[in-house]
Amino acid sequence: MAKSNDAKRNQLSAQDWLLAAIAAMAKGGVENVKVERLAKSLGTSKGSFYWHFKDRNDLLDQLIRYWMTQGTEQVMAANQSAKTTARERLLALFNVALKEPVGTLSSAQGEMAIRSWAAVDPNIAKTVSTTDEQRIAYVTALFAEFGHPKEVAAANAQQLYLMLLGYYARATYAPNEAKVAQERVLAALNTMLQTNLD
Repeated sequence: MAKSNDAKRNQLSAQDWLLAAIAAMAKGGVENVKVERLAKSLGTSKGSFYWHFKDRNDLLDQLIRYWMTQGTEQVMAANQSAKTTARERLLALFNVALKEPVGTLSSAQGEMAIRSWAAVDPNIAKTVSTTDEQRIAYVTALFAEFGHPKEVAAANAQQLYLMLLGYYARATYAPNEAKVAQERVLAALNTMLQTNLD
């Protein structure tokens, strides 16, 4: 048994710990992110944790960077590099935002976990706000590339992003209605893409 635990500990990556931290945060907020509790959920010892992080604060620092990188920077980079039209990239982007899981969590649960943290930590709130602006700016640029005037592109991006945040919240507390909420966001996007206003 000890040999099995040692093997599992050595196989766990920093990402495994980060995803476990997001899952713990989704269940009970940032105060629920405890090293011993995470180790138990991963079926390993705390020793594995210290291969990747100095302490809990280091874990949280890496967690917010992971969210920014994986949930925004890499998503936008992959979307932008696709050899497709602006319309196709907008549709692909929102499908990722609505449906891409975060470890064992839905996209909504992962996003709301981070946003619950932002509600109690001003520094995280600032990071989340900056990331929101970055995401909205990217969607605005895609609508402009599609052919919408700057003001229309910006208004569309703002409206869709607010709908997306509403979906994240609703899907978290009413998961049985998540599919309908997803479809409404995508329907709104499709309506905006029906006419090139340039």
